[in-house]
Formats: sequence, C-alpha cells, structure tokens
Amino acid sequence: MEQSRKRGKGRRRSYGENRLLIALRKEQNWTQTEVASRLSISQSKLSRIELNIDLPSLEVEQKLTQLYKVPSETLFPQLHMSR
Repeated sequence: MEQSRKRGKGRRRSYGENRLLIALRKEQNWTQTEVASRLSISQSKLSRIELNIDLPSLEVEQKLTQLYKVPSETLFPQLHMSR
C-alpha cells in the first residue's frame, strides 16, 4: 500500500533536509529565490520543502521534476515508499 500523500497546510515532521534537492539547485548556481520564482511559490515555501518540513503540492512536485530532470521518486522518496 502506498504511503499517504497528504499535502497542504500544516506542519509536517521533518525527515532532515532533502540534500538532493539542495544539491541540484546549487549545481545550477540558483538561489532559493530564483527557483521559487520559477515554481511560482515563495522562497520560504521552497525552503520548507528543501528542509522536508512541507511536502510540495502535486503541481510544484511536477515542476521540480521538470526543472531538474529527475523523477519524483528520486526527489521525494518519502512520497513513494510502500508500507
């Protein structure tokens, strides 16, 4: 059974920072502000996604996979783990 993909407002338990997401951004020499602008979200929201405090919406998840050319399963394995 697939793990619940609950999204939206509210605090989430942090699983530590998403090092891959941060590394991909830094590899392009992009700031959080630049990436957030490309995703049409705030810099603080991107920071919370990178720190695994918030999960991205489906729309933001899709934009990130397109931006970095990396599958969602690789960027966000916690969304695709089986119980």
